[in-house]
Amino acid sequence: MAQRDLNECSGAEFRKADAELNRVYTALMEKLKNDAVATENLKASERAWINFRDAQMKALHPHPDEEGSVHSMCWSLEMTELTVQRKEMLKRMLDPEDGDVCSYGS
Repeated sequence: MAQRDLNECSGAEFRKADAELNRVYTALMEKLKNDAVATENLKASERAWINFRDAQMKALHPHPDEEGSVHSMCWSLEMTELTVQRKEMLKRMLDPEDGDVCSYGS
């Protein structure tokens, strides 16, 4: 595969992960809609996570203009990894395991 193809493929994977994160976040907001405190806390958590994600990407790529043609692929792969991790956090809140007394709504 050419680097351009790798860049496009990794970009598509990130867009897929981001769409799934948005789906889970929306479902969780729906679940929490009658609890104003939980809703506001989730929004604050999401804002903090976005700030963390953006700072982490800057830490990983302090000089993106020097990375050449692989930068786009690497950026997408790392964004995908962070996004999947966040999605899993939210999924645990949305659908806690049976018997998990520490999860919201248990």
